[in-house]
Amino acid sequence: MIEIIIGALVAIVVALYVYFELPLKRIKRLTSGIPGPKGLPIVGILFDVRKEKAGTFGFLWNNTQKYGPIFKIPSVGRLAINMTNPEDIEVLLKNNEILDKPYSTTKFFKPWLGNGLVFSAGPYWKQQRKLITPTFHFNILEKFFEVFNEQGDILIKLLKEKADGKTNIDIFPYMQSFALDVICETAMGTKIHAQTSARSAYVLAVQDMERIIVERFISVIQQIDFLFPFTENGQTQRKALQILKESTDKLIRKRRDDLIKESENKSDENQDDSFGTKKRLAFLDLMLQARNMDGTPLTNEQISDEVSTFTFAGHDTTSTQLAFLFYLLSKNPHIQEEIYKEQCDILMGEKRDPTFQEVQEMHYLERTIKEAQRLLPSVPLFSRQVTKDLQLKTSNYQIRITIQR
Repeated sequence: MIEIIIGALVAIVVALYVYFELPLKRIKRLTSGIPGPKGLPIVGILFDVRKEKAGTFGFLWNNTQKYGPIFKIPSVGRLAINMTNPEDIEVLLKNNEILDKPYSTTKFFKPWLGNGLVFSAGPYWKQQRKLITPTFHFNILEKFFEVFNEQGDILIKLLKEKADGKTNIDIFPYMQSFALDVICETAMGTKIHAQTSARSAYVLAVQDMERIIVERFISVIQQIDFLFPFTENGQTQRKALQILKESTDKLIRKRRDDLIKESENKSDENQDDSFGTKKRLAFLDLMLQARNMDGTPLTNEQISDEVSTFTFAGHDTTSTQLAFLFYLLSKNPHIQEEIYKEQCDILMGEKRDPTFQEVQEMHYLERTIKEAQRLLPSVPLFSRQVTKDLQLKTSNYQIRITIQR
């Protein structure tokens, strides 16, 4: 019996080595001149990151101090090159041939977000980018200003209940619920009442998916595609995806039917001579009216991918950035006071919601938000799959290979 168990363990180790380590042998040899932590076979620096008290970003910061602005990071089945010098990063971002995200990163998002704008590539990405850009026209965003005010008033009411000057609270859950309410109403045209009601199945599914994606990045077993479905997170993801897909598909079918009925009734109430519509159109409505390059309507799957992508990306980055902003404001009460004075001057002491035009006059608030984004960005790093030669500016390195599988 012991021999069978030992044999099975050896077979598993060999399989992991073949799956994760062998494809990297040539890459590791060609990058041997780049400094960085050695890590262990198969798992790379995974255990080092877990031991780091300051977490992943603490690990990256410490290694930047140790190795400099460029160093390699061997991880589970891949090897990344970390760069922090702005001039080197500029070389990467200006290269129009290096646009794809690494599969090792995108595969965790694909089951949920599909081929949406964030993770699509090539001609399809260009088509979707061209289709989606007009939906962020200033006039369209302005029509949703009342949504921002309405959800903001709810947030203020909830925070006032906790603002006794003594209680420390975790601000992030409040920001997450607020951002979810805003993005779901603007992207999907539906209210989910994340701030005021018990967690709905949709909200819980979103939170489950976000947690699982993060946990898969730091788990060897969960990064193996054929093993992941048998894990607890694999089972949870399957249920969460079913809820998310069914909810989005149901909404798409309903809105598509509504638009067909409106067209049959020859309703022209939505027409506007300047831009967009008098009726407030959600992102979903605009996607339903969009066309592919060949003139065909977007499929339900295409629309679902884009709506899901913007629901995730819109609320996740926004809630994180807002939480960082409030944290920095809590540490700098004099900045709070300046923002308050600006609000009082613009609103002339009236207790009411600001207009869209008045918000444009809040320059000190705008500068504060931008400084918070600079100090604590919601997306502090990004990755690219290098498939072309890349000569860096500030070092002698020339990256000539695919550095992430």
